Amino acid sequence: MLASAAKRVVVGVDVGGTNTDAVVLNFETDALKVLASHKTPTTHDVTSGVKNAVSTVINHVLESSPLELTQINIGTTHFVNALIQRRDLVKVSVIRLCGLASTELPPFVDFPEDLRKHIDGGTCMANGGYEFDGKEIARVDEKEIITFLKKIEKDGVANIVVAGIFSPVRIDHEEFVYKIIKDYNPELSVTLSHNIGQIGLLQRENSAILNESLKPLCRKTIAQFNSALSDIGIRCPIYLTKNDGTVMENDLAMEYPVHTISSGPTNSMRGAAYMSGVKDALVVDIGGTTTDVGLISKGFPRLSSKEFRICGIRTNFNIPDVKSIGLGGGSYVRPEGNDVNVGPQSAGLKIVEESLVFSSPGKIEKKLITATDISVAAMISSLGNSENVKHLEKGFVEKAVKVIKRKLEDCIDEAKTTSEDIPVILVGGGHILVDKNDKLEGVSEIIIPEHSEVANAIGAALSQVAGSVENVKSLEDNINLPEMEKRILESMKPDMSEEEKRNTQKAIRNDFYKKVHSTLLKEARQLARDKAIKNGAEEKSIYVLEEGDIPLAYLPGSASRFYVKVIGDLEISRRSTYLISSKLNQRDTPCSQNGPVEVRKQLYTSTGKSLVEDIAETCHQMKSQCPAFNTDGEWVLSEFDVECISIGAGILGSGGGGSPYLGKLKALKALKEGKQIRVANPVRMMQKVDDENDLVVIAAIMGAPIITEEKLCGKECINSLQCMMDLYSDGYSDGEISKNGNLIKQEETIEYIDDYQSSEKSLTDTASRSMGKKQIVGIMSAEIGGLNSVEPFIIAAEKNMPVLDCDGMGRAFPELQMFTPLIYGMLPYPSTLGDVQGRRAVVLKCNTAKDLENYFRKVVVEMGCMAGVVISSLQKRDVLGKTVMFTTSLAWRIGKAVINARNAKKPTADAILGITGGKVLIIGKIAEVIRKTEAGFNTGHVIIKSINEKHETLKVEFQNENLVATISTKHREEVVAMVPDLITIIDSDNGDPVPTELVRYGLRVTVLVLPAHDILRTEQALRFVGPAAFGYPNLTYKPCGPSVNLKSVDSEYN
Repeated sequence: MLASAAKRVVVGVDVGGTNTDAVVLNFETDALKVLASHKTPTTHDVTSGVKNAVSTVINHVLESSPLELTQINIGTTHFVNALIQRRDLVKVSVIRLCGLASTELPPFVDFPEDLRKHIDGGTCMANGGYEFDGKEIARVDEKEIITFLKKIEKDGVANIVVAGIFSPVRIDHEEFVYKIIKDYNPELSVTLSHNIGQIGLLQRENSAILNESLKPLCRKTIAQFNSALSDIGIRCPIYLTKNDGTVMENDLAMEYPVHTISSGPTNSMRGAAYMSGVKDALVVDIGGTTTDVGLISKGFPRLSSKEFRICGIRTNFNIPDVKSIGLGGGSYVRPEGNDVNVGPQSAGLKIVEESLVFSSPGKIEKKLITATDISVAAMISSLGNSENVKHLEKGFVEKAVKVIKRKLEDCIDEAKTTSEDIPVILVGGGHILVDKNDKLEGVSEIIIPEHSEVANAIGAALSQVAGSVENVKSLEDNINLPEMEKRILESMKPDMSEEEKRNTQKAIRNDFYKKVHSTLLKEARQLARDKAIKNGAEEKSIYVLEEGDIPLAYLPGSASRFYVKVIGDLEISRRSTYLISSKLNQRDTPCSQNGPVEVRKQLYTSTGKSLVEDIAETCHQMKSQCPAFNTDGEWVLSEFDVECISIGAGILGSGGGGSPYLGKLKALKALKEGKQIRVANPVRMMQKVDDENDLVVIAAIMGAPIITEEKLCGKECINSLQCMMDLYSDGYSDGEISKNGNLIKQEETIEYIDDYQSSEKSLTDTASRSMGKKQIVGIMSAEIGGLNSVEPFIIAAEKNMPVLDCDGMGRAFPELQMFTPLIYGMLPYPSTLGDVQGRRAVVLKCNTAKDLENYFRKVVVEMGCMAGVVISSLQKRDVLGKTVMFTTSLAWRIGKAVINARNAKKPTADAILGITGGKVLIIGKIAEVIRKTEAGFNTGHVIIKSINEKHETLKVEFQNENLVATISTKHREEVVAMVPDLITIIDSDNGDPVPTELVRYGLRVTVLVLPAHDILRTEQALRFVGPAAFGYPNLTYKPCGPSVNLKSVDSEYN
């Protein structure tokens, strides 16, 4: 060995489904240098391949100098594969700190049944949790926790998740329960949800459950990595790579394995950016089984704006925005008639055994043709034994090359955010499939950096750490209100007009709000920096990767969700090193840990898409079903029907209304419990009712969508309906109650009771449908758009009554006075508002529906920003003359069309418009999002740049729902759509609706305008739901096209 100074290095390892790669990276100079690299087939026991790769690269460097090894960073797909294959998982018990909130949707509610059986270790819906502002929902009951721990101890469960409502806002309850658990038994393993994810209880809880189920496997895997490296003479810290491109020590990784499940694509993209020196480009990583394509910006992968699902489970991980397809060097190539099919199935880690070019001469009869064989036969690459592929027909090879090229071009096109050509950094061992002399469509140049075949291992070796913060803050709580009012008074001049006074007051308030906003963001930034430093980041290297805030609709005090993520270099220079001066032992010794961790052939892409077509067809595509009807002609909903209605309702939400997903889960839960959800044709049903005494009730969730994401939905609507029934049982009539011990309050325009208590004798039976002398014959959606489309299903199932196939908006609107029966003269009282804690507010009389809106909006804040509302009740004449007919059928048809289009791989936008009418306004990428809170509403605009017309943009303005769309080119600016027509933004890939709170830069979307129902287009209706009602007095409503004549599902299928 040559005598020279030892080099300070980090070893990066990537364990893929086909190959295990390793590199040695020298950190002594400003420009990091790859000293050695090696690619070896991934072994079934994982560790043998790791030992082989690591010892090979280190021994190579030792030929010229000794090494000072700082650490080894490992990226692996092992944990995500365990979830997909349902292997090596443990049962997990969940303690949800919620009090009475969220009880209708318990933990595991949206897990696939087979996975749930593997890991559901029981749940406890315990006292605890917080409101959005940090106030307790209920105090933690230590005895309740201990009782549950004794139960799961008997069941043999030793892994626990603690998930508290709004724990990212305040962690105290989760920390307290952690202490209780550890005091009871220190050996129990615990994951606290606030350490895993941010706002969104189900997603955060799901992520924590997956994390805890993987912990024993992670500990075993890391122990075996340590043992394997010890076997070859290496003793140094092991780090695992995270989904965001940073690293964490093995002790931390053993606590949070779920943070590593999507690190593979991130490593490749980071490595490609570093080795090429290009910070803004597309990275195309072609492996042995899959191809991942993603955009890098500033050298880091752009994070996905979409929800990440793993194994069908909603999570809230920050993962790269990657398009992944089943195309790699090991992809099987098969003739199909006159065509050729490439992938998605692959030889994977068996490529050496199964492909032609790696076989011995004369022993190719039973071998399969792979994409690598095609590359060699087409003389694109040169490896293996080319004689073994000379028998392949030229026409077959040329067709296969074209298919490979087309698949790559399609994937690149999906990943691009502009129609212009873009540089592509080509990495991965499978880059041999690409003919560098043949231009790829949409690509300006192909860059193949040095060591491109091991870019993933290089990305793993780049040692950076992160710090992130997300919290909800009220701007008003942080404003010096006396000082602001003093400034306002001092600025008022006697000669000012009223308009000048208002403008001055507004300007001063805005100034105070801006300063507080800046301060809160700065505080969040500092908290994120502190976290990064605690994780080992070098302070001077820290920079902000992403930051911002999202105003939260309906929340008081101009509340916003602030988020900051920073990145910094790990302080390698100050870390301990381990001198290696003699060559490592490369003997294939058995792992010293019991039960080797095994790797199987890769069956899924990095984004969880199945590579086995028949599995994908049967498991991941929902089959179309025909509606079923009972003997009364009522439509009896199936799980498929609920899924369709949920999708359609999201699209009809026009960007608002909240996600129907939670309501869908409750409806599906009711069906699994054996309850029925029946939908009645309102025209037929009204023929049988009493004109005066038979009533239809309207129930809906009122509040902020962000709150429903945390508190989910409990019995708010049931409680509010029960209040209405009790009110009538107490003798309510025209604003008066004959039996009443409640304090009735009165203001100028409204009579109300803050918290209604029923007389004990007249308390209504919860199973009853009686309302005094009247009775409920059915329930109706207040709005078919968003969450409230599905909420009545749960009450209907509980009360065994039908849901009417109609609603009061034909879409979603933000305020109660926009409900069509109220627009057309129905009295807005009595109305009730109830929360899960039992408070029940009642409006006995009010002058206008706007008065009702104003009072209930104030009370819903006091109720924690979420409550159930029952808006008066409808008689026969109201149902038939003042509602939008057959909108549940419309939502079902839209959802069914989207599902069928997805299954047929056809454009979902065309499928939607085929049902609703209307037109496409633009197909493009979101280029800008501006949000602010005004009067408690989420307002702002989104700008979409066309991917077809380079100079065309669409600006969509919103107030919770999308209101006005303006198209702009070099030569014109024109309003092309406006309320009450429905402006809806959908994901261009799958047709999912994109609500206003989730629009993000870079998302590829299609914007549609759908015609409103004629009942919303009259002069009377436009006063409440036209452009002027939303602050556009200079816009005259122009319909986007004729309304579609809606018809009921039963008229077509029954």
